[in-house]
Amino acid sequence: MMEHGTIVESGTHHELMAAGGRYARLFRLQAQGHAEAAVA
Repeated sequence: MMEHGTIVESGTHHELMAAGGRYARLFRLQAQGHAEAAVA
């Protein structure tokens, strides 16, 4: 995961989700947006 051109988190999807950091928050927000779009 990069932020402002700097690597702030690294790992596999599962590792990053388990860590609960920026990547996990971004992934959940994106998934929520897709779920809401599917309902509309």
